[in-house]
Amino acid sequence: MGRIFTEKDTKAFLESIQNFATENHKVLVQIMELRAVAESCTVRTDKESVQSSGDGDKMSNIVGRIVDLEREIYQREKIIKHRRAQFEEISKRMSKERERDFLTIRYLDGNGFYDTAMLMDISDATAKRIHRSAIKEFTILYNNK
Repeated sequence: MGRIFTEKDTKAFLESIQNFATENHKVLVQIMELRAVAESCTVRTDKESVQSSGDGDKMSNIVGRIVDLEREIYQREKIIKHRRAQFEEISKRMSKERERDFLTIRYLDGNGFYDTAMLMDISDATAKRIHRSAIKEFTILYNNK
């Protein structure tokens, strides 16, 4: 049997879904910037030889970097998809729909704690109670899967 998940592990697991998505967004911005640089690169059209500065081929470096970044995105997307599936599998067994909704709005939709309370139209104290209870039940269900 694997290692036992703690409530702290559960929070980290749930937060990682949004963290990976945020990281992918940042990398997509990098890719867009690299594509803009690639589009602005010009190729010498005359037959005159050019002395290289030793920097290598700028275009091939840009394309290589884009390919590497796209591979990173693909790997993170696989992890996100797997973790979302785990969340769905486990959370559908939760005893209270309100707690499941809280976790979904908070972690899968990527809202902050107070934003989640506001979206659910509940007080901060109620949100803390629901959150604590939801994390506790999710942890138990995760360990029993």
